[in-house]
Amino acid sequence: MDHAGIGKDIKLAGLLDRIEVWSKEGHARMLRETVDLTALAEEVMGSPGNTNGQ
Repeated sequence: MDHAGIGKDIKLAGLLDRIEVWSKEGHARMLRETVDLTALAEEVMGSPGNTNGQ
């Protein structure tokens, strides 16, 4: 799994019908990330009140 940057230490995450394999460092980095869910929702769904999806 060298091409994925996964070495000896891994984390397994079970999510419904799949299993994710993370490097220990990559998993820790992902958990530290902050995500603005409002901005993400607007990016995906458009701003509230707009009928044209923007």
